[in-house]
This record gives sequence, C-alpha cells and structure tokens, in this order.
Amino acid sequence: MPWTAAVVAAPPPRTVAIGKGGSDGFVATGADGAVHIVFDGRYRTGPAPERLGPEERITDLAPVNGVRLALDGKNRPHVVFTTGMTARATRSYYTARVDGRWLPAEKFADAADFPERPRAYVADVAVDGAGHALVSFWVGRPTEKRGELDNPSFYYR
Repeated sequence: MPWTAAVVAAPPPRTVAIGKGGSDGFVATGADGAVHIVFDGRYRTGPAPERLGPEERITDLAPVNGVRLALDGKNRPHVVFTTGMTARATRSYYTARVDGRWLPAEKFADAADFPERPRAYVADVAVDGAGHALVSFWVGRPTEKRGELDNPSFYYR
C-alpha cells in the first residue's frame, strides 16, 4: 500500500483556531474592543481573534471546567471555574489578572461545606462598578431531595 499524506480539512470560512486541547472555554469583549478568551486553564487576549497574544496559564489546578469570564471597568479579566466535571465537580475557584499577572486561584465554593450536597459548581461571575467580583454557584442536592423547593441550592458570595 503506497504512503499517502493525511488530509486535514480546513475550518469553515471566518473560523479562527485559538488554541488546542481543553473541554470548556469562554469569550468576552472588553470596553476597548479587545477579545478575552479562557480555555483549558489558559488565557489569550488581543484586538481580534486572528491577532491574539500568547497563551498564559491562569492556574495550576486541573481540570478547568465550567469557565465563566467577566471584565471590570479597567478591562481586567475575572474568571471562575470548577475543577471536575458533573459528578466530580465539588469545588469552584476564582482568579483575576491584576498588574499583568494572575492571582492564585481562590476556592469560594466547596460541596464539603454543605451537608448532603455532592457537588458545588455551575459558578458564574460579574463585576460591579467598583471592580468587585460577584460570584454565584449551585450546590447539588441528592435526587430524592430535589423536589423540596424550599431547600436552597443556589448561592451568592
């Protein structure tokens, strides 16, 4: 059988590859028009998808899933993420890029803090006018308790 080169399909028109690997990501646009992208625990930014800067690691924690990104008034990215997927998602973390570097990831949700709750994930982030990060998260209830509507499962910190 003769040797043949592998055929690699080109992406669809107007599609730009921004990174390799990962299972989750998020994109936001700053007030200055810059694109900010987080995927697989890495971050890139630039004036357009085809002109992004180099990748930066946002954390040494892994795996990074459930990523959410918000920008403050100074176009600094604030990121929340969960380590683990679905049934293994028990902790959520926050980090931000300040003065050109990523802050150490800070755990803000842990299923261990909630009796009978197997997961703490689906984190989200917003930034108020003063630049304060506002985070929320969901803690999973066992299946038999999901019908108890007065049993809270969504929290804000």
